[in-house]
Amino acid sequence: MKLFLLTYDRKRGQLLGIDEFDPGEYVSANRALLAKEFAHPDLEIVLLEAASQDQLRLSHRRYFEGPLLQAV
Repeated sequence: MKLFLLTYDRKRGQLLGIDEFDPGEYVSANRALLAKEFAHPDLEIVLLEAASQDQLRLSHRRYFEGPLLQAV
């Protein structure tokens, strides 16, 4: 399983970026989550676990409905 940190713009309804971490990088992933979460109040930052990005796209489809935008 891998960890995926998704940055989602609530106002635009679009995914801004995906950062992928190995399971051993859990602490680093959480630090990145906290840093992004407090940087922009309009962003939804989530840390999810999945076997692959394809599985993540199936289980959390709403984040992937719009085009992937460049992170702010």
